Amino acid sequence: MIDTQLLPLGDSYHQLACEFRNKLAGQCAIKRYAKGDVLLQQGDEQDAGYLIISGVLGALHA
Repeated sequence: MIDTQLLPLGDSYHQLACEFRNKLAGQCAIKRYAKGDVLLQQGDEQDAGYLIISGVLGALHA
């Protein structure tokens, strides 16, 4: 049987993020955002997923 699990469970977040980055290299774009950049405006439909490698993602709902 082929193991289809992308990553084994129990990894630290940093190790998990590095594994994802390595496994998905060339398949997904890596983007950097500055403090204050808006990834998704309220009411917009999300069309992408985000893996935060470093920093903090915040949410503000009006």
